[in-house]
Amino acid sequence: MTKKLLSVLMITVLVMTAGISSVTAESVDEADKYGFDEPVYIKIGHAIDPTFEYKEGEDVGHNQWVYLYQDHNIMPVILFDVDAS
Repeated sequence: MTKKLLSVLMITVLVMTAGISSVTAESVDEADKYGFDEPVYIKIGHAIDPTFEYKEGEDVGHNQWVYLYQDHNIMPVILFDVDAS
């Protein structure tokens, strides 16, 4: 369930980035859920909650979510960070 939810999230982000407006459950099931042959770069901004604590050795640009995307050849490019408050 978690892998499918993550796949839906990654595909949704990529679809929004590409400007495609509709994603169905069927298209997610048929999509390549395990990454891309060529790197895909997504440009993002972070709203940082000052009360959130990362695991030791992790930060906003180096954490389990970033590593998961990179494992699938999706490369987040952080354009800016802002305070979430």
